[in-house]
Amino acid sequence: MNSKQLFNTRVKEDIGLRAYYSKYIFNSHFLLFLTITIGVFIYSLVGFIQDAEPSIWYLLIGSIVLSLSVMPSYRSLLKEADGLFLLPYESHMKTYFQGTLRYSLALNVVLMVLGVALSALLISINLSVSHIIIVILAALVIYVFNLIIYRVAINSKWNHWSVIGLLFATSVVTLFLTMMFPWLAPLIPAALIGLYIFFSKQVHTNLNWFRYINHEKDARNRYFRVVSMFANVAHMDGQYKRRRYLDKLLPNFKKDKFNKENMYEYLFYRSFMRDNDLPMIILRLIIIAAIIMIWLNIWWVSLVMGVFVIYLIVLQMNQIYSQQAYLLWPKIWPVKRSYIQESYIRYSNKLVVVLSLIIAVVFILVHLEQFYMAAILPIWGYLINRVLSKGIYKKESMLSD
Repeated sequence: MNSKQLFNTRVKEDIGLRAYYSKYIFNSHFLLFLTITIGVFIYSLVGFIQDAEPSIWYLLIGSIVLSLSVMPSYRSLLKEADGLFLLPYESHMKTYFQGTLRYSLALNVVLMVLGVALSALLISINLSVSHIIIVILAALVIYVFNLIIYRVAINSKWNHWSVIGLLFATSVVTLFLTMMFPWLAPLIPAALIGLYIFFSKQVHTNLNWFRYINHEKDARNRYFRVVSMFANVAHMDGQYKRRRYLDKLLPNFKKDKFNKENMYEYLFYRSFMRDNDLPMIILRLIIIAAIIMIWLNIWWVSLVMGVFVIYLIVLQMNQIYSQQAYLLWPKIWPVKRSYIQESYIRYSNKLVVVLSLIIAVVFILVHLEQFYMAAILPIWGYLINRVLSKGIYKKESMLSD
């Protein structure tokens, strides 16, 4: 197998993985929610733009949004064993890495198009159509160069965030200057070539396989963290992480209640608070919901947003049941499945109601006149939790037969 065949195999595997998870992410419910949210967002943004007066701040915000969309995300598709088995073939891997560069460019196109569309709407307050086209062309050039520079920088002493920070700052400055002075646009390639030469002089003589493999592992984990908001992911590294500041929230069971009927309820709480990503994912979902509610300020859209976020939260919490119910622990200390299920019901109902109430409070603060509609959110959380939990139990019983 040559480097081209290896690249084709790895790309096919990665595309298959993305296609597998995409069918869970882009289901009919999410697509409907996404369509409504994007439509209302664009409608409100267009209305805002029509009434807005030209200001330099819109150019600055537009350059930041556009810079975020052109940030590089390189996927080498390397695996741990490659550092051993491909090491003798390093000189023959040029075709492989050229292929991964093209693949990485294609992967990020959707995000870039969204960023370009959003920033184009913002800067249209100040700029003409021809000027906006110049800015977009400059962004395309920066997009390609950023990825090329970043790939080179992986093989240097620079760490990930230092390179990203430098590229982001450079992108913001160059795009902002292009918006202010379009005649500077032809100088952008020269500046980026200079940055490329700067990093090229600091690369290691040979390929640092360890850094490339670790970078790919981190990139995969970042992708799986996003996917885990919609589906169970079995490929993630780092399952648990202790957060001492959450220990105080753990229930203190008395000795007479710390038995086979209640042991799993404590375990579910503990697993939730020490899960590597779940608490932060739920926190991000609530923050995103709050931002959208405040930004759009339309009560029925806020209600739909709250309902959808609660649905995602319940999906996330179901992972805790799947993680604990199939571990070795139930075999060491076997208990009836009914005890595990009852413990999960108690745990999940309490947590879902609390999180639903938090979202309901945000809804009330934003839409005080429609405060009574917030009662739908905890009721919805309780009902959807019961429905999805039954689905897990049914799947479990089918697997155990």
